[in-house]
Amino acid sequence: MMKKLFLMPVFAILLATLAAADEANTTGDSAEDNLALAEEVIEEPGTTPEEPLYGLKNALSEVGIFFTFNAEKKTEKQLEKAEQKLLEVNKMLEKGNIKAAEQAKKAYLKEIEKARARVAKLEQKKAKAQLKTAISFQNRIEKQEELLEKIETNLEIRIQKLEELNDEHQQTANELLAELKERRRAMAENIKEKREKAETEYKEEIGEEGFEEEIDEIEEETGLEEERRERIKKLAELTEKKLMRAKLALEEVNGSEKLKQQLTKAMQLAAGLGNQTDYEELEDERKELSSFGQNISALAKQLRAAKQEGSFEEARERLLEATKEKREQAFERIKEKAEKREKELKAGSAKKLIAQKAERKESKTLKNSEEGNGGSGDNKEE
Repeated sequence: MMKKLFLMPVFAILLATLAAADEANTTGDSAEDNLALAEEVIEEPGTTPEEPLYGLKNALSEVGIFFTFNAEKKTEKQLEKAEQKLLEVNKMLEKGNIKAAEQAKKAYLKEIEKARARVAKLEQKKAKAQLKTAISFQNRIEKQEELLEKIETNLEIRIQKLEELNDEHQQTANELLAELKERRRAMAENIKEKREKAETEYKEEIGEEGFEEEIDEIEEETGLEEERRERIKKLAELTEKKLMRAKLALEEVNGSEKLKQQLTKAMQLAAGLGNQTDYEELEDERKELSSFGQNISALAKQLRAAKQEGSFEEARERLLEATKEKREQAFERIKEKAEKREKELKAGSAKKLIAQKAERKESKTLKNSEEGNGGSGDNKEE
C-alpha cells in the first residue's frame, strides 16, 4: 500500500512533465499561427459610402480643397483625401460590403488622378522648394503603400480564418486591391520623376559639393528618412506574415514537405528585409516573396477543394507537377536577391551609406558652428 502511495505522485509528476513539453511545442506553433492571423490595426475612416451623410462629407472636403490657394498645399490635401478613400475601402471590405468598397475605390482613383494632374503642373521658382515638395509627396504616397499592404493583409486573414466572402466576392476584392495598388504605384513613379528632375536642377544650382548633405537635410525635415526606416520594417513584417499564412494553409491540407521547407526559408529571408536600406531594392525583393506566398496559398486552396471532393491524392500530384517549374524558378530568384542583399551587408555597403549620411550631418553641423564662431570673432576684432 505504501509503495502505491509513493508511486502515485511520481507518476503524476511524469504526466505533468510530458504535458508541459507537449504544451511548449503546441505553444510555439500556436504563437506563429496567432502572429500570422493577427489583423493589422487600421484607422477608422469616419463616414463611409453606406451612410447617408457620405455625400455631405465629400462636398465639405471638396470645399476645403477649393479654398486652398497654395498649389503645394492643395495637392497635399488631395493626397490626404485619396488616403481617406483607402480607409473607406478597408472598412467596407471589413464589413463584406463589396459594392460600397467599389464605390470608395472609384473615389480613390478619382482623387489620385486629380493629385497626379496637380503634381504634373506644380512648378516652384526655386529648385530647392520644388525638391522639398517632391520629397514630401514621396513620403505621403509611400504611406499609402503601407496602408494598402495592411488592407490586403486583413482581407487575406479574414478569408483564411473566417471564410466570410464567397469565391466571387474574394476575386472582386482582390481585383479591387490590385487596381488600387497599380494606380498608387503609377502615382509614385510620377512623383519620383518630379523629384529626379528637381534634384538635377538643384545640383546644377549649388554644385556637387554639399549636395548630398542638402538631400539628407530635406529628407530629415520632411520626415521621409525616419518614417521610411519604420516603413521598411513594417513592410518586411507584413511580407513574413503573408508567407506564414501560406505555410499554415499548406499544413492544413498536408502539402509537400519541400514546399514547407521553401516557405520556411522564404520567411527567414523576408524577416531579413528589415535590414534593407534601399527602398526600391526592398520593393523588388518583397514583390517576389509576396508573389511566392500568394501562389502557394492559391495552391493550398485548390488542394483543400480537392480534399472536399474526395480527389485529393490525384489532384495533389497533378497540381504540384503543373506548378513545379514556376515555383522553382521563383524560389531561385528569391534566393539570388537575398544573397545579393547579404553580400552587400557583409561588405558593409549599407552600413557605409548610413555612416556617410551621419558623417555628412555632423560635418554640416560643425561647419555651421565654426562659421557662427568665426563671424563673432571677426566682429570682436573690429
